[in-house]
Amino acid sequence: MHFLAVLASALTLIIPVLAVPTKLLDVEKVDGKTTGRHIVRLQDSVNTTSFVQANNITATHQWNIINGFAAELNDAALNDLRADSNVVAITEDAIVSAYAVQTNAVWGLARLSSKNKLTKQNANAGNFKYYYDPNAGSGVDVYVIGAPPILNFVHRTPSHSVADSGVYVDHVSTETLANYKSLKKPMQTDFGGRARWGTTFGGYPQEDVTGHGTSVAGVIAGTRFGVAKKANIIAIRILNDSNQGTAADYVSAMDWVVTDYQQSPSPAVLCISLGAPGNAPMDLAVSRVTMAGIHTVVAAGNDNTDANADSPARVVDVITVGASNISDSKSLQSNYGSVVDMFAPGVHIVAPGIDSNTAAVVSSGTSLAAPYVAGVVASVISTQGNTPTDEMATKVIGMALVGVLADIPVGTFNRLAQNGWQAPG
Repeated sequence: MHFLAVLASALTLIIPVLAVPTKLLDVEKVDGKTTGRHIVRLQDSVNTTSFVQANNITATHQWNIINGFAAELNDAALNDLRADSNVVAITEDAIVSAYAVQTNAVWGLARLSSKNKLTKQNANAGNFKYYYDPNAGSGVDVYVIGAPPILNFVHRTPSHSVADSGVYVDHVSTETLANYKSLKKPMQTDFGGRARWGTTFGGYPQEDVTGHGTSVAGVIAGTRFGVAKKANIIAIRILNDSNQGTAADYVSAMDWVVTDYQQSPSPAVLCISLGAPGNAPMDLAVSRVTMAGIHTVVAAGNDNTDANADSPARVVDVITVGASNISDSKSLQSNYGSVVDMFAPGVHIVAPGIDSNTAAVVSSGTSLAAPYVAGVVASVISTQGNTPTDEMATKVIGMALVGVLADIPVGTFNRLAQNGWQAPG
């Protein structure tokens, strides 16, 4: 009996020790690049200098305004601090940068960096403000495969005269539209030597004869109309002068993109502004592109129908983009459905043309909306770092505004693309 009492007493002393482990503070993560250091905040009653010395920590920064310090910490030191009751919080040390403001931007760019509906509703105006990271797109390759604004492939008749295949790589960004008279002055090259030809399929020359590929590239990375103004453009042509191509050439283009990407040290984005009725080889080919690590953005199509019937828009591995207008409504022509991940500006979009190296054109369609999102992806890669394709899609979709668009059909996600740099206010 005495033995049992002693045993019970011993267990009483031991069990609480085993059952109540020390709770560790969560480390506050930042959404973007970090220095590798951590910022440690201490209780107001703790002397920072004494604390650092007592814990044998080499602080890189120490302040009066915040009772704490910054330091490079190995895992053991970090966990010791997480368990210390004198520590209030531990946060990753983020890399911060100033944003740039383009004051002569078109509405599509402005909408990407505004959390609110644009107060000016003149889509012809060229004096909107666009907020962005000045290094957006730096070090990122973007492959461009284009089609007419009102989507066509070998099976469809285009309902818009502006179409493309390829990119006018020598374009400069002096606007020639009547609404851009005030901007008629010498400008730097729109692609600044960042655009090059990749390849063609179907026996076509390396020439953009219809202009839409140039517009798509300009929305992605042009200095005047582009989202990611420092990205590199790689042009691929698979459509003839009548804006028709074949699924076989499309698959060949996907195969070439993967091979070229694997030979390059740069992260990559693929923008596909074409489509066809459901086609299994096309779907499989683009899935293999994403499996290779290339972030892929696809136009939803312009038939005002469910995009689930179209390839490659219906592929779950890509980011499928519908079109919206300046009034924050779904474009009348834009496809919709559960496979459409988000919408982006795609009505009355001003972009580079091919009549001269200073030309500009106005186009509409989801093949102009997709480049805006491709530019956002390139921007995120350059400013926050590359990630697997599924994680990048989740991040970019998570940046979108939710529930702000009108006329979105039931069963379609109500999301409007954002670049993550919101206008003040």
